[in-house]
Amino acid sequence: MQNTKFYTFSVIVAAHNEEKYITDCIQALKLQDYPGEFEIIVVDNASNDKTSEIAKELGVQVMYESKKGVSHALISGSKIATGEIFAYTDADTRPPKDWLSKLNEAFNRSETVVGAGGPPYFYDGPKWADWLMHKVFVKIYLKYFHPKYKGLPGYNMSIRADVYHKSGGFEPGYNWGQDWKMAERAGKFGEVIFDTNIFVYTSFRRFHGNHKNPIKRTARVIKEVTIGLVRMAPMIYLNKNLKMQKPIR
Repeated sequence: MQNTKFYTFSVIVAAHNEEKYITDCIQALKLQDYPGEFEIIVVDNASNDKTSEIAKELGVQVMYESKKGVSHALISGSKIATGEIFAYTDADTRPPKDWLSKLNEAFNRSETVVGAGGPPYFYDGPKWADWLMHKVFVKIYLKYFHPKYKGLPGYNMSIRADVYHKSGGFEPGYNWGQDWKMAERAGKFGEVIFDTNIFVYTSFRRFHGNHKNPIKRTARVIKEVTIGLVRMAPMIYLNKNLKMQKPIR
C-alpha cells in the first residue's frame, strides 16, 4: 500500500486469574510482524493468581485494577495508553502475527475509519464451531446487524484513541456487551469496519466450560449459545445493561 501510515498502537489486555493463558497471549503479541511501534498493557483485574508476575516476567507493562469487572480494567488500561490506536484483546486470545498489520491497513483505508475488528477462530474448539461462526453467525451479523449496529468483539477490537476519548470510552457499568457498546459509541464519529480477514484465535472455553465428558460439553455449548443470543436482543434493541456472566476458568 502506497503512502501507508504506520500508527502507534496500544494493545490492552484485561486479565482476571489468567495464569494459564496469559503467556500464550503475550507471546503472540510480541511476535507481531507490524513494522510500526506498539506497546502491550496487561491490566490485572483483581487476580489472586500469578497473572501479574508472569506478565511482568515477559516484559510487558502491567497495572493493577482492584475494581472487579472487565469494563473497569479496560478503562484503566486506556487511561495510561499512549498509542494513536487502542487495540483490545482477551487474555485467552492469540492474535496471529499479522493482526496489528491488518488493523493498520483498515485504518489506512480512510480517515473516516474510527474502529476495526473481526471474528474469531477457536483454537481449542471443535471444527463445527468455526464453521458455525463463519458460515452462519458472521454472515447473519454482516447482512442484518452491522449495517446499523456497529458492534465489535472485545477480543478483536480497535478504536482511534481520539475517538475513544471523545466518545466517553467504555461504560463502567457494563460488564457484558461493553465491547459492543464501545463500538457503537465510536460509530457515531465515523466508520466501524468488521472485516473477516482481521481475525484472531481465541478459546472456546466459555462454551464448553472445560467439561471433558462429550455429552456435558455439548449441553454446555447449546446452553451458552442460547444464553448469548437471548442476551443480545435486550442489549441491542432496549439498551439494557446486563449482569456479567460467571467467569470460566
